[in-house]
Amino acid sequence: MNIILNGKTEKVDENISIFNLLENFSNKKAVVVELNGNICQNKDYKLKESDKVEIVTFVGGG
Repeated sequence: MNIILNGKTEKVDENISIFNLLENFSNKKAVVVELNGNICQNKDYKLKESDKVEIVTFVGGG
């Protein structure tokens, strides 16, 4: 199935969860996931065809 991940079309397995997506596409520990324009707090959410996902990484600095 295809989703939009950080503005690009990505092919992912059917029934992939947000948690599994982060394991595959993010090596950062401090992230926020935006799903279809809303902050997603449910790591077990199963993605659907054409979902729009943004993975936002926190960056420290001063």
